[in-house]
Amino acid sequence: MKARTSASPSQREREDTSASQVIERAIGFMTERDRFYAETYLRIHGFSTETIMRVLFNQRRRRGNRPAEQERQELDEQTAAA
Repeated sequence: MKARTSASPSQREREDTSASQVIERAIGFMTERDRFYAETYLRIHGFSTETIMRVLFNQRRRRGNRPAEQERQELDEQTAAA
């Protein structure tokens, strides 16, 4: 039986970066093509169903999404007015 080794921090960072790049690309596919294309792309890259559903359907959790930016601007305007 092979001993389990933990990944070094630099390896984990690379994995996180590549995962985020795949997710960003899938979000791009949703606008360029359709949701099914994006879902297939994420499944090919081995993402769990939970993660795929979060990426495809939970817009508030996406980075750089429009509604979050609008909310931030509204909060800034409210703060400036106060």
